[in-house]
Amino acid sequence: MADTPLKELFIECQDSQNQHGLIKTFHKIYKKADKTEFIPEFLSLIRHPMSVYAREPCVEKTIDFLSKAVTYVAVKEGRKELKKDCGTEGNEEDDEMHPLLSSLFNFLLDVHSAKERAVRFRVCQLLTHLLRDLGEGAQIDDDLYDRIYRCMVQRLRDKCAQVRVHAVLALTRLQDPMDETCPIIKAYMILMTKDPNMEVRRIVLTCIAPSTVSLPAVLERTRDVKEAVRRSAYSVIAEKVPLRALTIQQRVDVIQNGLDDRSEIVKTTCASKLLQSWLCACQGNVLELLERLDVQSSVKVCQKALGQLFKTSGVLDLVQKFAILDDKQLIPEDKLSCESSFYWRNVVEYIQTQGHEYEEQLDCVRPNCIVFCSYVQKFSEQLKGCTDMEKLLDLEFIMEQLLQLLAMMDLADTASRKAIEKLLHNLLVSECVGPSLISPILPCLQKIHSSTDLLVNYLTETISEIREPITLVETKLSSEKLINLDKKIAGIRVKVNELRHELSICIEKQDFERAAKIKTSISELDAERSSLLEESQPAVEEVRTYKNDPLTVLKCLTIVCELLISVNVKKWSPQIQGLMQNQILPGMVNEEAELRNVAVKAIGLCCHIKKDMVMQHLPVLLQATQMDTPLVRATALKAIFDIILIFGLDSFDGDEDACEINNSASTQNEEENEKALDASNTSLVSHKSINEVDDSKKSLVDENDKKGWSETAGKVVTILSTTLNSEDPDLRCVAAEGLSKLILSGRVVSAKLLSHLLLMWFNPLLEDDETLGQILGTFFPLFAFSRSENQQLFEEAFLPTLKTLTRAPTSSPLSEINEVNVANFLIELTDAQHLVENVKDNAVVTENPCHDSLAVKLCNEILSHPDSFAVKLWIRALVQLNISPDNLSLHKDLYEMTERIGMAVTEKPCLKLLEKFREIVSTMQGTRKESEVAPADATVSASQVSKDDREPAETVTKSLKTPIVSRTAKTPGTKGQSVRKSSRAAVNASALDGSVFATPGPRALRNKDAVEETRLEFENLLVESKGSKTPHVPGTPKTPKRPLHSIQDPTFTG
Repeated sequence: MADTPLKELFIECQDSQNQHGLIKTFHKIYKKADKTEFIPEFLSLIRHPMSVYAREPCVEKTIDFLSKAVTYVAVKEGRKELKKDCGTEGNEEDDEMHPLLSSLFNFLLDVHSAKERAVRFRVCQLLTHLLRDLGEGAQIDDDLYDRIYRCMVQRLRDKCAQVRVHAVLALTRLQDPMDETCPIIKAYMILMTKDPNMEVRRIVLTCIAPSTVSLPAVLERTRDVKEAVRRSAYSVIAEKVPLRALTIQQRVDVIQNGLDDRSEIVKTTCASKLLQSWLCACQGNVLELLERLDVQSSVKVCQKALGQLFKTSGVLDLVQKFAILDDKQLIPEDKLSCESSFYWRNVVEYIQTQGHEYEEQLDCVRPNCIVFCSYVQKFSEQLKGCTDMEKLLDLEFIMEQLLQLLAMMDLADTASRKAIEKLLHNLLVSECVGPSLISPILPCLQKIHSSTDLLVNYLTETISEIREPITLVETKLSSEKLINLDKKIAGIRVKVNELRHELSICIEKQDFERAAKIKTSISELDAERSSLLEESQPAVEEVRTYKNDPLTVLKCLTIVCELLISVNVKKWSPQIQGLMQNQILPGMVNEEAELRNVAVKAIGLCCHIKKDMVMQHLPVLLQATQMDTPLVRATALKAIFDIILIFGLDSFDGDEDACEINNSASTQNEEENEKALDASNTSLVSHKSINEVDDSKKSLVDENDKKGWSETAGKVVTILSTTLNSEDPDLRCVAAEGLSKLILSGRVVSAKLLSHLLLMWFNPLLEDDETLGQILGTFFPLFAFSRSENQQLFEEAFLPTLKTLTRAPTSSPLSEINEVNVANFLIELTDAQHLVENVKDNAVVTENPCHDSLAVKLCNEILSHPDSFAVKLWIRALVQLNISPDNLSLHKDLYEMTERIGMAVTEKPCLKLLEKFREIVSTMQGTRKESEVAPADATVSASQVSKDDREPAETVTKSLKTPIVSRTAKTPGTKGQSVRKSSRAAVNASALDGSVFATPGPRALRNKDAVEETRLEFENLLVESKGSKTPHVPGTPKTPKRPLHSIQDPTFTG
C-alpha cells in the first residue's frame, strides 16, 4: 500500500521542528480529502504512537502534533462556520462539535480501558493535550463531559501510576471550583490522600483548583512522606492560596512544618517561595506579617521565619529597611507594640551574631545602655494598675522583648553596669513584675554577676527582700500623753509671754544685764517647746512585713527555679539550704496547684546538685506523681526521670530508713496503680490475653531486668512504667518520653517495656495523640539502629508483642491492629543492614544475628503449636527475614525444620508461604556451595531474594543518621515481572489489531482494606455523577454546554 499524504505527514512530524507548518499542511489535506475516508484513516494511523509506552521524543512530538492539528482544524473551521451563518435565525450548527474532534474523542473514550497500559496511558495523555489546546473559553457538550469524567475516574484506579498521572491531568479542565460538590475535586482529594505513588499525589497538588473545599487536603500534603510532594505543596500554597484564606493556626502550622522539615529542599522552598509570597501579600511590611502570624502565641515560629527573611535580605539591606527607630535608636512609645518590639529584638540579635565587621550597623539599631535603661524603667510603670488582662499580656510580652534586648547591651563601662543592676533590682522587687518576666531577667543578672556564688547570694537577698519588704509604720501617742504635752506647751507659752513683757520693761529702764538673762530664758523655753512639739508628732519606723500571698510565693519560687536552671550550681551552699527550707518545702504544702508545681520542679533541680538529696526527697516526688493534679504529676515524673538520667538507678541505694519510707509509699502507690491499670487496659493498651487473666497486674519490667537494682529502684521503675496506662494524655506522653530516654541511655534495659511501647504506638485509640506518635516514632529507629545490642532487645520483644496481639479479645482495641504490619516493622528494626555504622559505610551485611535467631524462634514456635491461628503470621514473618548468607549450619537446620513444619501444617496458604521460605534457604545453600567452588561468583543474600518477593508501594529514603520507618511496614507483593521489550522496536501492523485495544476482563482486586476503601469511594463518585441524562437524539433539544476550567493558574475560590 502506497504512503498517503496523511501517513507521510505522520512520519515527518516525528523529527520536524516546524510544527506550525505541518499543522497547516494537515488542514489542507483535511479540506481536500473525503471526510468519510479521512477520519477512518486518521484513526488507524494514531494507533501506532498510542501503542508505545516509553516516553520517546518522536512519540511525544507525534502526540503533541495530533492534538494541535485536530484542535486547529476544529477551531478554524468553527470560526468560518460562525461567520458564514452570522445573522441567521435558529443557528444550530455552531453548537455542533467538529466531526474530526468528536470522532477522536469518541475513539479515545472507547479504548480507554484497553488491556495494554501503553494504550491507556496515551489515551489519557492525548485527552489532556486536546482539552488544553482547545484554549481559554472553550466549551464541550454536557454528555461528552460526563463521558470523559466517567472514563477518567476509572483510569484514576488504574494499576499503572503513569496512567493515573495523566488521568489526573485530563480531568484538570473539567473541575468546577465554584461547585462545593464537584465530583472531580472529590476524586482529586481521595487520590491526594490515599494514592501510594508519589508522582500521582504531586500532580494532583499542581492540578487541583484551590478553594475552601480543597484547602485542607492541600495543607495535609505538607506532612507527606515524600519530600517532592511536600515541596510541591509549599509551592502550590505560595502561588495559589492567598494569605487571607488561611486561619492563624494554619499559617503557623504550615510555616513550622516547612522550616522544621528534615529536607533542605523543602526548607528552601518554604523560605524562598512561601515566606516571600506572604511578605509580598503584606506589601513588604514585616510587622503586618508578624501580626498575621500572631507573634505572641507563636514566638519560635516567627523567630525562625524572621531568620530566613534576614538571610535572604542581608545585613546592609536589613538595616536600611529597619526604619522604626528615632534619633536615639528607640521605638517611640506610640509605635511600641508586640510586633515592633519582637522585630527590633530579632534584628539586633541577628546583626550581633554576624560578627564584628557589622559593629557600625549594630550601633544603628542598638541604643545607648543608660538611655535604654531609663526607657525600660519608664515603660515598666505602665504595668502598675493595669486591670485589663489582654492589655496586661501585651505589656508583659513587650517587656520580655525589651529585657532580652537588654541582655545584648554593651557593658564595657561601669556606668552601664550600675544602671542595669539598678533597673533589674527595681524590677525584681516591684509588685507589678510577675513570675512570667523572671526568665528574661536572669540572663541579664548573669552578665553583671559573673561569679555563681555572688549571683546566688544576691538572689537570696533579693528573695528575702521580696518576701519581707521594709515598710514605714507611724506610731501615735496616747490621748493622755498628748493632753499632758499640750498642758506643758501651754505653760511654756504663758511663761514666754511673761518673760517677753519683763524684757520690754527692762529695755525701757535700760537694765541691759537683766534683759540678757531674760532673753536667755526665753530661748531655753522655745527649745523646750519645740522638743515637746516633736514628741507629739507620730513616729515613723522601718518595719519588715512578711508576705505570703500566692503571687509573691510563686514569684520567689520562680526565681529559685530559674536560678537553678540558668546557673550551673555545683555545691550545696547554706544559701541553697536556706532556700530549700524557707521557700521550696513550704511551697509543697500550699493549696495552689501552680505553686506546688513550681515547688516540685525546684526540688527536682535541687536533687541535681547533690546526690544525697535524692533519697531524702524521693518520697515527696513519688507522692506527687500519684496524688496531685495532672500538671504537678507530670512535673514530678519529669523530675524523677531527670534524676535517673543524671545519677542512674544507683542513686536510690539509700539507707534503710529511707528505703523503708520509700517502700511504704511505693506499696501504697502500687495498689492504686493496679486499679488504674485494670481500668486503662480495657480501653487503652491492654496486655490481657485470653489465657492470662491477671496479666494486667504484673509489672511492665521483668524480674530479670531488675538484676543489679536495689529494691527501691525496682519499685520506682515499676511506678514510672505503670504511668503509661494513664488516661491523661499528657502523663502518657511524659512517661513514654522519659522511659524512652532511659532505655536510649542504657539506664533501663527491658524487652517487656519495649513491647509495651510498641503496642502503644500501634494502638488505634492513640492514633490521634500526635505528640505520643512523634516521640515513639523517633525513638524506635534511633534506638534500634544505633547498636546491634539494641536490636537484640527488639528481637526479644518480637514474639511477646505479636502473641499479645493474636491473643487479644475482640473487645480490646489491640484486636484491630494488623499483626503483619507490626511484624514487618519489627523485622525492619532488627535488620543489621539498617545499623548506622553499616549505612554510613555502605557495607554489605553478611551477618544478621537477630534475624537468624528470629528464624529459629519462629520455627520452634510453629512446631510447638502447628494448629495455632498464628502459624500463617509466623511463616509470613519467616519469608521477610534477611538470614545471614554465610551461616551454613543455620541453613541446614532451617531446611530440616521447614521439612518438619511441612508435615505438621495442613493449610494451603501456609504451605505456599513455607515453600517460598524453603526456596530462599535452598537458594542460599546452593549459592554458598557455588561460591566455595568458584569464589569469584557473587553471593546471593537472603535480603536480595526476599526483596524480589515483595513490592513496596513506595521507596522509603533513609537518612545516614537514622533510617526512617513508618507504622505501616512493607507488605508482601507479587514477584517481579519480566522485562518488557524495548519501546523503540518497530510496531508491526499485525500487532495493532483489536487485541491491543481490547478491554480486558475483570481482575481480582487485592484484598487490602485501604484499596477496598478507595475503590468504594471512586465507585460512589461514579454513582453520584450518574443522573437521568440520556444520549442526544436528533430532533430533541440539545444538552447544554459546559465551560472548561481555566488553563491559567486559577484564583482561590471561597
